[in-house]
Amino acid sequence: MSTISDITLLIGTIATSAGTIFGIGLSIYTLTRKEAQNFRLSVKEHQALVNPAPGYSDEKKYTNLRVVNIGGRPLRISSAGYAFLNYDSGGIFADSVRNSSVVVDIDNVHDYLGDETDKPDKKISYYYATSLTGKTRKIYMTPRLIVWMRDLLSKSKVWKKPALHERRATKKK
Repeated sequence: MSTISDITLLIGTIATSAGTIFGIGLSIYTLTRKEAQNFRLSVKEHQALVNPAPGYSDEKKYTNLRVVNIGGRPLRISSAGYAFLNYDSGGIFADSVRNSSVVVDIDNVHDYLGDETDKPDKKISYYYATSLTGKTRKIYMTPRLIVWMRDLLSKSKVWKKPALHERRATKKK
């Protein structure tokens, strides 16, 4: 038969083990949080501005790309933009060009606004932000399977467009 001291010993052992595992997990989280380039993105399309800043209009719709610094140090963003599904072209937010090295403090955000009035009707594959050290984060707007299949097929000869000089040669014939 077990006595009260055995049950107390078992409860103490379980509590100590749980505390140790929690402490190790917290230490690992703290170490990975100190990574300098740790950020995430969120996108909201077709947004209207309530109190627009100078240079923006409350009559237009904007795409808002938000960069959230979840790292332990300030973050510098060098560029932010988007790529179309066909990979032939894309774009960069005008705020990204004007302020080429934006500093986002710890646990703060920075918003990039893109005007949608002159945006082509092409489907956007993903939005991205690149830090000054070259780390890029993407947020996909189309399913990744479609993006990956398009990328895989574009590398094959079946899907690729012929080179410009080959197209000109076939037109002359």
